[in-house]
Amino acid sequence: MGGRRDVAWVGMGAEPRDDGQDPERFGIGRLFFLTTEAIVAADLSSERIVLWNPAAERVFGYAASEALGMPLAALVPLDVRPDHLAGIRRFTGGGDPVLVGQDAVDVSAVTKTGDSRDVSLTITDVSPDDDRRYVVAVLRDVTPERTAQREAAAATAAMRSFVATASHDLRSPLAAVLGFAKLLADNGDQLGPERRQTCLDAIERGAKQASRLVDDLLTLSHINAGALSARPESVAIAVIARQAVDDSGVDASIDVAEGLQAQVDPEHLRRILVNYLVNADRYGAPPVVVGASSAGDGVEVYVTDGGSGVPESFTDRLFTTFARADESDRRGTGLGLSIVQGLAEANGGRAFYDGAAGSRFGVTLPVAG
Repeated sequence: MGGRRDVAWVGMGAEPRDDGQDPERFGIGRLFFLTTEAIVAADLSSERIVLWNPAAERVFGYAASEALGMPLAALVPLDVRPDHLAGIRRFTGGGDPVLVGQDAVDVSAVTKTGDSRDVSLTITDVSPDDDRRYVVAVLRDVTPERTAQREAAAATAAMRSFVATASHDLRSPLAAVLGFAKLLADNGDQLGPERRQTCLDAIERGAKQASRLVDDLLTLSHINAGALSARPESVAIAVIARQAVDDSGVDASIDVAEGLQAQVDPEHLRRILVNYLVNADRYGAPPVVVGASSAGDGVEVYVTDGGSGVPESFTDRLFTTFARADESDRRGTGLGLSIVQGLAEANGGRAFYDGAAGSRFGVTLPVAG
């Protein structure tokens, strides 16, 4: 750019560094080297960077020696780079600015390593009295704040969805309980034995369904509070597998050796398998099988089905609270797998998913000692 060579200070008390930059030309002064905000100036005629302060080095990863003379577009994500270049050329040709001289806006930027960062950006026209146009951009890295905001918004949306689903899941069985109980109370003497038994069976099913949801909510609260206690003992896995199949009502076969045991709270293992069986029945396809096998110094207990498996994009969130692969699907609360994870960890194990062939959801548990 020409002009005198200033001594560039990288911070209070630091040794001076002469890198040839001239912030005084743009009225920035020594603050250019001391501020925590990234300051980048560009010559719009060449679309290249002409000033680059230490804070910009920290945000983007380029040393000043690398950034000076680099195309400004290198900091812009590829998907919006054409719009960026068109905007520069429109502005240098006398058109109205889109960002220059406007209030701070949030944009995405790209670092030296290719990572995306959220930055709050203001751009000022600082063109000197010549035929070239220069702008100074002040950028503040707001990635942590924006990430937290997005996560909070996602958590709020998931909570609202859960409340709506849980309310429905409670209302439906309770409506059945109340309806059949009223039928018995008002007309019990006029109903035959078979009809009365049908009503009683429906009341029992509704009560169990509501009770399972309440149990899930209580269990989740204990997990989140770090207060879930386990009473591990030597458990015959085949026995618990049969209980889980009966409790779930799912048409499933059992492929577990009678002598195979695990060290686990039996109630926790039963609930893990019930959750897996209900998921297989709800989202998978036959055949559904409960299996178990030795695995190193532990035991794997699992439920497989013949369905298409879980979308790869969702597998990282499978065991998180309220997670659903399809948010429009209201067949579950999104609690089951997060509870499985908590129950497994309380027993010194872990939950896992294997989608190599169909779906295989399981837990690894300590072998019975």
